[in-house]
Amino acid sequence: MTLLLPLFVGSFTVLLLLVGAFNSLASGWRLLAARFAYSPEFRGRSWSWQSGQLRWVHYRNCLTLGANRDGLYLAILALFRFRHPPLHIPWKEITITPKRSFFRQGMEFRLGGEEGVPLWVSAALAERIRQASL
Repeated sequence: MTLLLPLFVGSFTVLLLLVGAFNSLASGWRLLAARFAYSPEFRGRSWSWQSGQLRWVHYRNCLTLGANRDGLYLAILALFRFRHPPLHIPWKEITITPKRSFFRQGMEFRLGGEEGVPLWVSAALAERIRQASL
């Protein structure tokens, strides 16, 4: 009985790390981090507990997105940060297009010129980002 708690905590931790590593690769976050990893404190408007989709990986209510005149900032909740360093992508490396799928409307940010990783966010969040980048 005394081994169950450490075994559970250890298993949960390993699972969390594996999921983080997989999502980092599948979403393109790791690819973007090679050029756009960001360690200083972000200066600009930011919104925590946001949702977005990179490629086919949905990040629900665990993203912090921010914007300033220099670019777009992305970070993930610390609990899920394994292989997900914060990113700051210059606006010259981003293209933005409106996207609609089934029941939702939003914007697609194509991140990194050569990487071209799609980030889908809601239209409302995209508008907040646009306003903060002015």
